[in-house]
Amino acid sequence: GECLPHHDYARVFLAALSSARDGDVRAPDALRHRVMETLRAAGDYWRRAGEEPRLIDVAVLGGTASIDLARLDEAETALGAAVAAARSLGDRARAGRALAGLARTLFWRGQYADAELTLKAIDRQGAGEAEAIAGASLEAVIAVGTRNLDLAVSRGTEALISALAGDGAAWGNRHRRAPERHRRRGFPLP
Repeated sequence: GECLPHHDYARVFLAALSSARDGDVRAPDALRHRVMETLRAAGDYWRRAGEEPRLIDVAVLGGTASIDLARLDEAETALGAAVAAARSLGDRARAGRALAGLARTLFWRGQYADAELTLKAIDRQGAGEAEAIAGASLEAVIAVGTRNLDLAVSRGTEALISALAGDGAAWGNRHRRAPERHRRRGFPLP
């Protein structure tokens, strides 16, 4: 098909993913197809442009979409490849995002110890506020899985305090509907 600028791919992808995350049940197969086609097109675009870092971003987005669509094998494959590619480029930020997605995949598989090890492999040096909050939140969830409730409470508290001290309003608005979405989809709350 015709090549669109990368921001158009991102807009289509985010709209489709947003609909999926908000529980759009009108046509889940068509929606999944639209998301995956958009990701394939974005990957083709960046491959032709020779932009390996952007290909890593697409792999992370694809892995994240696969987690949200409960396609954990696809997520693990995409995110594992993204980790390897980011490490080969020495890109710590992209490797960290891919590792966080991989840890989330392992969590949903019930492989809590592996998820914890994967999360510990993230180089957090220079991480932004949002990444630090997301990391602490993910650590808290995984700690519940490993039955380390002291760590879960401390990391959860750390994430909450950081969110409220920083841009807590934006964080809260983004996540306040998460429990409702999870219930509608039949997922247990992480």
